[in-house]
Amino acid sequence: MSMNLLYVTSECAPFSKSGGLADVMGDLPRAMVKKSAVKSAVVITPGYRKTMARFGSRMVHQYDMKLDAPYDQLWAHLYRLVQDGVEYFLLDIPGLFDRDDLYGYGDDTYRFAAFSNAVVRFIIDQCQAGRRFDIVHCNDWQTGFVPLLVKRVYWNMRCILTIHNPAYQGWLAPDQFWNTFHLPFDLYTSGNVRLGESVNFLKTGIFYADAVNTVSAHHAQELISDGNCFGGIGWALRAKGDLFVGITNGLSDCEYSPMRDMNIPLPYSYRVRQEGKSAAREAAMRSFSLTDRPGTPLFVAISRLTAQKGLDRLWALGDLLRKCGGRLMILGSGDYDSEGNIYRLQSAYPENVSFWRGYDNGLAHLLYAAGDFFVMPSRFEPCGLSQLIAMRYGTVPIVSDAGGLCDTVLDASQPHGRGFVFGNWSDREGLQHAVSRALLAFQDPRAMAALQFEDMYYDSSWTQAAQEYLKLYQRLM
Repeated sequence: MSMNLLYVTSECAPFSKSGGLADVMGDLPRAMVKKSAVKSAVVITPGYRKTMARFGSRMVHQYDMKLDAPYDQLWAHLYRLVQDGVEYFLLDIPGLFDRDDLYGYGDDTYRFAAFSNAVVRFIIDQCQAGRRFDIVHCNDWQTGFVPLLVKRVYWNMRCILTIHNPAYQGWLAPDQFWNTFHLPFDLYTSGNVRLGESVNFLKTGIFYADAVNTVSAHHAQELISDGNCFGGIGWALRAKGDLFVGITNGLSDCEYSPMRDMNIPLPYSYRVRQEGKSAAREAAMRSFSLTDRPGTPLFVAISRLTAQKGLDRLWALGDLLRKCGGRLMILGSGDYDSEGNIYRLQSAYPENVSFWRGYDNGLAHLLYAAGDFFVMPSRFEPCGLSQLIAMRYGTVPIVSDAGGLCDTVLDASQPHGRGFVFGNWSDREGLQHAVSRALLAFQDPRAMAALQFEDMYYDSSWTQAAQEYLKLYQRLM
């Protein structure tokens, strides 16, 4: 039986992006539609202001839909685009998504409740037109109410929820529940939609989805090992039993390939990596207005600057870099405290640390190629894509043992090691030890070549992940 799949997401590359969710939703449907067991793959996502400005001329307007109560004063404009065999539908809801940013507004719960309402209206319209979705695949808290709303119309339509980051959950005061959803209050009193004393979007999705997954096997174990984690979400996940699994994300073969990357000066493979990485290093030094110091190690970090990412631990590198003459290049932006910490690090080690505030995709690709080592000291990391990108480019990862990092980076002490993994001994000791080991490897060309070989030939494509998702879908049929 061929399946019709619907992916519901608050962001999807190339249309909108704030993080890894967009990459996954850009890649996974394309991988799934190639499967013989899949008849169609459809993605539905908000039509944000920048999305409509950039892609609107390529889309075909389908129809306008009036939303159901309590959003019956709103209209959603539906647009369609087919690309790489995947159907993309964008929901333009004036007043809610015609804004500069994707998230960060005081009415985000209202916005995505309305989006969920529109998604269910879309599903009903598709069913009435003769296409019934076999799997509705929801993602993160913004779509947490979709399984509940779907099952109130089609009780046997199968829903999956993927948790990309459990730290973001979508909270709503109980007295706003009726105004937001027009659903019976006993859903709250029964605990089905409640976490603590509030309505919780993520908890609701976990409860009503037929299966739940997160984006790495190790992170799945982290979540159920402590029922109180992330406000108590672990208890809800434990209750799913074997219908909660971890599936490690893949990585696009198109966007991240040192042999085809137009953002680097000289494409390269493993055999000519030294020439390619040297050219990228020279270009990176020019971008940062620095004079290169040949023969010294280059560490790079590309990240959102938040407490989760653990970049305050980078102070552990300062004295080591000063002694060896190496450099650390940091690209990213984030909250005030985290950015301030990086500025102070740069001031303390001006000859060794350089910070580029903001994000530039071309520069990010250049740094992935230029570095000898990629530093990712996250405090928690559901999967992580940056370490996979670095490995593709032969930049050896130095990572904490959080979540998906230790699923994808095998420590250099093991056969076929791919990088350096440290435990959370303290905020800085573990990273300092890992960097010391990396510096020893840097002095041994054969050791570095072996690590780069394992990194560049590691299969991080979507092939395995897509197969695991297919098995999960088929299990629910």
